[in-house]
Amino acid sequence: MHEGMLSVVVPVKQTIEDFPDLVENYHEALVRTGFDFEFLFVLEGAQPEASAYLQGLEAEGRPFRLFQLAKSFGEAASLSVGFSHARGDVLMTLPPTFQVEPSSLPKLVEALQHHDIVVARRWPRTDSQYSRIKTAVFNRMVFFRGGLKLHDLGCGVRILRKAVADEVPLYGDQGIFLPLLAAQKGFAVGETDLPQARRAPYSTRKDGSLYLRRLLDVATVWFLTKFTRKPLRFFGMIGAPIAVLGFLLLLLIVIERLFFGVGLADRPALLLSSLMVVLGVQIIVMGLIGELVIFTHARDLKEYQVREIVNGRAEPRMSSGSKGCAERPDSVTLSE
Repeated sequence: MHEGMLSVVVPVKQTIEDFPDLVENYHEALVRTGFDFEFLFVLEGAQPEASAYLQGLEAEGRPFRLFQLAKSFGEAASLSVGFSHARGDVLMTLPPTFQVEPSSLPKLVEALQHHDIVVARRWPRTDSQYSRIKTAVFNRMVFFRGGLKLHDLGCGVRILRKAVADEVPLYGDQGIFLPLLAAQKGFAVGETDLPQARRAPYSTRKDGSLYLRRLLDVATVWFLTKFTRKPLRFFGMIGAPIAVLGFLLLLLIVIERLFFGVGLADRPALLLSSLMVVLGVQIIVMGLIGELVIFTHARDLKEYQVREIVNGRAEPRMSSGSKGCAERPDSVTLSE
């Protein structure tokens, strides 16, 4: 039996026909992990059938807890609710559908030994070639923007240490990017292959707006992971070339007027170059304002992780301005 408890968070936006069978399979697999565990089901909106079934399991004394949200606030909100109420030192997220074979979950638990968060990769795949192409394109796009090489970021089967959930904020539709955000914080991210479920994959019709939202989400996470602490770099990379190009064009127009007698009237290039200079300067100023905001709140921001403290009994000398750090040390040991 492992020490500590495993908290399993299952965000449920909608259930499948064989949802009870899925829950039983999850339960049987987790019994074999050797962990004491609990289930935390977070229902997004009214789902009377699933709620009645889960309440029945809780009445039987099963380690199930149920959280009913007023409406669907997104996967990130559901995960945040589950993480905040979890009692375990190790957390697992599972989807309300058959994505991997439930019997392979003990392998996922073992993979956490050398990482802080581990993402399951559905392999070998049993779904359509079209689905595989979509997955590959999405993950390559995330790797290009975020620098984290994962093969199946969309898989909802993950395991992580409680410290990751405590340090990585989630909102909007960022639940799928939890490994990327954790890596940005300095946590060790791993991946392990789990066989995809033999049952026909559950799917819903997706409109074109979903793919547009995913593209925007990737751009958002890329900005958050690269430029949250350095907004001037982001806005400067956009504004500086525009301003420089506009200035050079404006300089060329002035030289033509002074030395070659070219008139300034009826020259759209004059208006365009002036607008480019003004626009570039405004974009740069936005970056400077962002830097001022970051500087103002710098004391409240934490962008590092202390993995382990060796011989932490020694009392470090601190200046009078560091009393807050002495009262609440920002340190955590992530070894089991």
